[in-house]
Amino acid sequence: MRITIPMLLDRLSGVHFQYFPSAESQINHLTEVRFLQNNIVSEPDILYITNLSFLISSYNGLIPEKIACINDANLECNSDERFQYTDLFIFENLTEVTELFNMLQDIFCYYSTIFNHLLEIVKENKGLDFLLENIATLLGNPCSIVDRNLKVLAGINYMPNTKNQEFYSYYLKQIQSNGYTFGDSKYIEQYLSKNNASKDKPVYFNRSEGAIFNCISYTISVGNEKIGWLNVYEIEKHFSDITSDLMIFFSEILSLELSKNECYLLNTVTKYEYLCTDLLNGQNLSEEEIMKLSNYLNFPLNNEYFLVVVKPSTHVNDVSKLTHLRARILASTKCNICLLYEYRIVILFESAVNNDSLSKIKKLLTDFNMLAGISNNFTNIKDINKGYAEAEKAIELGIKFKLSGAMFRCMDFPLYHLIDVCAKHEDIRKFCHHSLLQLTEFNPELSNTLYQYLKNGKSQSKTANDLHIQRSSLLYRLKKIEEVLGFSLDDYQSLLHLQLSFEILNYLNFDSCQHNSSSMA
Repeated sequence: MRITIPMLLDRLSGVHFQYFPSAESQINHLTEVRFLQNNIVSEPDILYITNLSFLISSYNGLIPEKIACINDANLECNSDERFQYTDLFIFENLTEVTELFNMLQDIFCYYSTIFNHLLEIVKENKGLDFLLENIATLLGNPCSIVDRNLKVLAGINYMPNTKNQEFYSYYLKQIQSNGYTFGDSKYIEQYLSKNNASKDKPVYFNRSEGAIFNCISYTISVGNEKIGWLNVYEIEKHFSDITSDLMIFFSEILSLELSKNECYLLNTVTKYEYLCTDLLNGQNLSEEEIMKLSNYLNFPLNNEYFLVVVKPSTHVNDVSKLTHLRARILASTKCNICLLYEYRIVILFESAVNNDSLSKIKKLLTDFNMLAGISNNFTNIKDINKGYAEAEKAIELGIKFKLSGAMFRCMDFPLYHLIDVCAKHEDIRKFCHHSLLQLTEFNPELSNTLYQYLKNGKSQSKTANDLHIQRSSLLYRLKKIEEVLGFSLDDYQSLLHLQLSFEILNYLNFDSCQHNSSSMA
């Protein structure tokens, strides 16, 4: 167990002493108190007890980093260079070193009693909520614990004799409605980005950042794995110098509880998210693992699924924004799996899902400046990686052809998907009708006329209207087109080849074939 110097100072109220902090203190925590003696090898986390007269006149070793002493010589040592790199406590109204030792030892015992009390709660399996209630009482303010996706693992309970019933009612309503921490988008983004960059230091949030109340957050880890964050809200009492230190002090106990309790560290959802990630990576799962996944998804293996893949609309991979959006999707839609994968959000839906869920996601895409692709349906869960590739390709083609909106379906690009697959193996331009290439080079206007004519199902009136020309002018152009091509526009095989050629040229963004791509979708 370790305490910090601010925690020690907090328990010395009413005692007459002076504290001179080190100019370059590297270690702020203390593990125990010992009497200072000659010929010792001092340790940086030990608080050494002595008389000031002995320290100045008789001590012959290196000056320790932490010293508490009785001023029995009425000496001034705050300007003494020997103590420049020492955290020095000087007590005035004490006469015996043992008295000072006992007083400081009592402080260590006070925190040790608290630590052991919380440890007993963990050992007796009283649960995370009960543990957090005790921590909140000790801190004097309500607390919550959220995981990395902002899901509340243990929420705020009513504090005794609270004057803020309105806040608790509001908070509990939010938790009951979606199970996630609350706040506007600005606050959530700040919360995630600052916590992810905190390097294991408490992070302070105030109302100007969108927080409902001032808040301090601290990362809870198990081993080297970040599990989530402990949040303390400044509601019942003002934060003090030791609030952050106490949060660090309590985080050790919380880590023990979370590592002991599998439902938090590696819960059912996480286990099956790992299996889905393996499938996305193209790994083969055993039939037993596939069956477990099927049972968890709660419908037979032969049901139809589809994937929605969400990615940022820019090249900036903002994990904090993706994490926030994932939490919002989970809270507002009924999906089977929603996980983060390669700076994407991958959402698995049963194909029978209503359009309401997709409409909600589409609205969130606009709010978060994201894009989404939807795969074709598939019945074998092992094909989830193929669905992922299809959804990714839908986004790529939607961007390529500058289509409006933020959500693109793979089924809207069957021909372009086919061309894209072929383009990976062949120079697809060589499959274009050679006569069309000649027409495009000879007269781009005639090429565009032919494209519109074929796109409109050979309707002369609609084509003339789209081109803003007389029907007689269109007939003249069609005759010229047949002369250049060398065949009639009534030949089915030739027309099919021409249509495929146009789509290949559109895919390649051929310079002389820049048609209105939005009208093709």
